[in-house]
Amino acid sequence: MDCNELKVPAKLVIHCRQNEETVQSRIFLCFFKLYFEDFKKIFWHNCVTDSILYTIEEQLKIAFEYGLFKFYIDIRMNGWEERGASVRTALFAYCFNQLRALTKFMRTHPGNQYEGDPDVAIESKSKSLSHVFSEVAEKELTDFEYALYERAFAELDERCKNFIRWRLNQKTDNEIADKYPDVDFESRDPADITYRCVQKLKRIVDKQKVKIKL
Repeated sequence: MDCNELKVPAKLVIHCRQNEETVQSRIFLCFFKLYFEDFKKIFWHNCVTDSILYTIEEQLKIAFEYGLFKFYIDIRMNGWEERGASVRTALFAYCFNQLRALTKFMRTHPGNQYEGDPDVAIESKSKSLSHVFSEVAEKELTDFEYALYERAFAELDERCKNFIRWRLNQKTDNEIADKYPDVDFESRDPADITYRCVQKLKRIVDKQKVKIKL
């Protein structure tokens, strides 16, 4: 897959709907390569500058990761509705919503860790971010996704739950390795184990979607 193909909505939909882990991983890597630096430059000033939780770089990365994940799920489930926005603009709408939610959470819950709680998601009203679904549709989709992932997460073994929690909370590889001294991290580093756990979570979610005939 050429990363530039993901800039074309029709091709983006095709790739997002392929049920292959390697394709999914490639999509996420491509989006980081294509757009993360631009996202940082544009939205740097929207971060909480005096935060004790995260640096500005970390805030932007968390927002981009959550926004990208929601964008990917939406495209996979609903395809692309042409509203005159580019893929970049559409993606940034999701990421910016997550950044606003994150900054709001950090200001109102000092000392706590943000976990992408959909209850604090904020709908962007900016005309430049034109490719966003209606408030009702977005809330329904968010609530539905949250319920699916909440049930799927409960089915994971404790080891995988921990690795995913630590990844969300920005734990370093050394901090994670200290928790599991018996694991040979020379051949399987914490990032690889976390990736495998996330893929396991996604497979459980996909099975749930099949059961309810999504």
